[in-house]
Amino acid sequence: MQILIRKAKFPVGFGQKSREFSLSRFDEGVEIAKRYESKIPKKWWVSIAEKDMLSYNEVFRQSRIKLRDKGIYNAKMLTVMRRLRCKKNPQQAECTAVDKE
Repeated sequence: MQILIRKAKFPVGFGQKSREFSLSRFDEGVEIAKRYESKIPKKWWVSIAEKDMLSYNEVFRQSRIKLRDKGIYNAKMLTVMRRLRCKKNPQQAECTAVDKE
């Protein structure tokens, strides 16, 4: 999870305090997510074959770009998130795409 803020709209130190608070509650948040995830019936889970992941990721990428262009997603936030994904896995197609987020 990432939290991005407009620093000028918050008191000095808010971002750091927010990160510290979120980190202090991280394990609790993971447990809550796992608890709710375990309640989802198996019939609703979808396993995507490795060979299909490339096309799925491209659909997701194009969706993010469209939402950015409509002003729903923040362009700067999308760039930060793409950089994080590409740092973890630089072989992804989005890391070399001409129309990057």
